[in-house]
Order: sequence, then C-alpha cells, then structure tokens
Amino acid sequence: MSCKVRLLVVAMLGLACSPAWSADRAAANVLPSYRIVVLPAVPDALSTVATDISDAGQIVGYTDPSSGTGSAVSWGVAPYAPQRLAHLTPRSDETASAVNDAGFVVGIANLRSGNYVAVMWNPDGTIVALGSVPHGPIRSIANDINGSGLVAGRGTTIRVADYIPVSWSGPGAPLHVLDIPGSRFAGAADAANDFGDIAGYYYYQSSNIHAARWSAGQQQFQDLGDLPGGADISMANGINNAGQVVGHGNSELFQRAVLWDSDGTMTDLGAIPGAQGFYDAIDIDPVGKVLGSFTNDHGHRQGFLWTAQDGMVALHDLIDPADPLRARFGASDVTVYAINASGLIVGSMYVERGNPDSSAIVLVPEE
Repeated sequence: MSCKVRLLVVAMLGLACSPAWSADRAAANVLPSYRIVVLPAVPDALSTVATDISDAGQIVGYTDPSSGTGSAVSWGVAPYAPQRLAHLTPRSDETASAVNDAGFVVGIANLRSGNYVAVMWNPDGTIVALGSVPHGPIRSIANDINGSGLVAGRGTTIRVADYIPVSWSGPGAPLHVLDIPGSRFAGAADAANDFGDIAGYYYYQSSNIHAARWSAGQQQFQDLGDLPGGADISMANGINNAGQVVGHGNSELFQRAVLWDSDGTMTDLGAIPGAQGFYDAIDIDPVGKVLGSFTNDHGHRQGFLWTAQDGMVALHDLIDPADPLRARFGASDVTVYAINASGLIVGSMYVERGNPDSSAIVLVPEE
C-alpha cells in the first residue's frame, strides 16, 4: 500500500480524534456493492489466478503449470490486457505473488530441480533472482514488496529443513535474516508495509506457531500471541501502513480470523451466521477494512469483508444481485488474495459449472 497517513498523524497531534478525520475514515469503511469482472484469458493457459493488485490498479498472478509451463502474469490496469512475464530459465515455472505501485513484481521461480528461488520482475519486464540464502543451494520465496522495494519472504537450504524469515532491500542486495529469539530458527515473512514493518510468523516450539511483527529500522521482533483456547497456532498474512496486522488464530472455536492493532491488541473478527468456519484474514486496506476467507454452509471456500462498523459480511452478499455471475460465485469455491486502497479485490473462481479450471477475477466496487 502507498498511503502515508501515519506520518501526518504523528506530525499533527490530535488529528486522529478530530470529528472530520473520523467521519472520513467511517465513510471509507462503508461496504460497497461489487460486480464481478473475469480477467481476460491467457493464451494457451487453462487455469489462471490473480494474487495481488497495487493501489495503482496493476493486477498480477499466474497460470496453472498443468497446461504446460506455468507463467507469472500481469494484467496491468483496466482493461486488463494479459501479459506473460519472463521466465528465469527456459524450463522454470514462475508465480507472481505481489506488485507495488512502481510496477515491480515479486514471486518465485520453480527450477524443476527440487530448488526454487525468489525473483523480481522490473517494470521493463526483465527478471532477476534475489539474493540467495546462506550456506547452501537456493530455496527462497518472495511473498510481498512495499513501495520502496523492500521484499519480504522466506528461505532455506537443502541441508536445513527449516525455513527462515528473510527480507531483501532490492535486486542485488544481500539477504537479511530477520531476528527470532530463542533456539528455534524457523518462520516466514509474509507482508511488508511502506514504513518497513514486516509481518509473518515463527515457530517458538516444535509444533507451536505465533504471528510476529518486525518493526522498521532495527526490525525489532514482537510475538503477537494467539487467542485463548484451542491449538497454540497463529499466523499473520497482511499489514497496512498503520501497523495493523491480519491473519488467523485458534481458540475453542477452531481457526478464527484476527486483527492485531498497532499496540498488539488482538481481536477475533467474528463469524458468518450458519457458516462452517475455518476463518482466515488475508489482507487489510489503509483504513482497516479486512479481506478474508471462510468455509460456508455448503462446504465451499468463500470471501468476506470486515469493518469495525459492520463486522464480518460474506462477499456473496455484497455482489450486485443483477450480476449474472453472482449465483455461480456463491455456488463454487472462491479464493481471495488482496484488496487495494480503492476497494478492488482480486482472486479466482470457477466460472463455468463442471469446468475444473479457475479464472482470475477482480471484484469492482460500484458507485
């Protein structure tokens, strides 16, 4: 995300409490009605998935390698003309995971040799491998990139099974291993905001996982904890410029979507009436609107939006009733990955009944 609101709030004490600012924030959190736009097909590809959208509107994702060589894809901005991104090697399969407003895209190249490497595509379309992990062959993944080019991800080696949370400041820059206290040295960095804060998770015991946040600058480590009850497992998926982190935790109600505020306060985001559960918060926009997923009462994976005003609302209930794809949206598995500052949401769905191939989609707010 590219919003720089937090600097203004710090510089102008008391602004967060002003009635005008609060009214603007509340208006931004009003849940819109959406229409479904199926992104144009990629030639010679069966399944497509959209994984991220920048605030500038560029969409990235990938094609399913089952139809040949898997490719990272950029649909650009509307009208979303698809373009396969460059391969690192002639036989590698690529997946694009994130894009920033400057047009830099990051992801992974599967080298088909048991190894995989984090990669970056420059705005001119050229591809470069990011710095390797220490002490062994490359196994690394790039999960996110912020506005200044900071990349969050994970890495490991053939000799060491555990993967570690890492970051890169850009192509050609050395890999930086994020600090984890204690003897266990495993985890992942999943998201970065424009201030350099990173969110992810770490193993603090052999089978116990906690969400974590590394603050900018010295990247000080913070264990974000878990909900009371249930399995001792929480993970972070997204972070905005206000320092709010989203992901999931576990309680006696099983997996729940959660929000951690900048002070570390953890909130269970609730439930969809009648749904089976298995909630996860995937992404968060600059004003605190949360995108997530859950399993509905028919066993299908679906998406939700959450705001402090409205709580958790199924995305299906926000689709315009006149949209011809609304019924299909609610009757099949839908995957959601990202929401941008304008409220556009990207993911994938099964558009045609009986067709096992997914189509990349963008949900567009209607005025």
